[in-house]
Amino acid sequence: VLTDEEILVDERKVELLAELRGKKILTEDDWVIFRQLFEMIHPDFLVHLRFRHKQVTPSEEKLACLIRLHFSTKEIAGLLAVSTHAVNVGRYRLKKRFGLESNLTLEEYLMGF
Repeated sequence: VLTDEEILVDERKVELLAELRGKKILTEDDWVIFRQLFEMIHPDFLVHLRFRHKQVTPSEEKLACLIRLHFSTKEIAGLLAVSTHAVNVGRYRLKKRFGLESNLTLEEYLMGF
């Protein structure tokens, strides 16, 4: 049985995802709001990410957050106003930077935070 707080978080997550999926490109102001909502849904994700990977850049954090929310490469490219190739390169670089073995996907790794 879910508590009221868990239900509220789930509702916020659904609202956030719906709002993000409706956007074409995220502005810097959008990212501020996105980050606040994301941290309400996944409160310790960025803290753990930065703790494990101190060299992670703000753009890599954005990519990691969107991957964590199960956005497709095409959706991420649209939100970041880059090509799908650029997103794939970013995914590859993150996986390499994190030292992930070939049998572990970036999505699986990020879900572990």
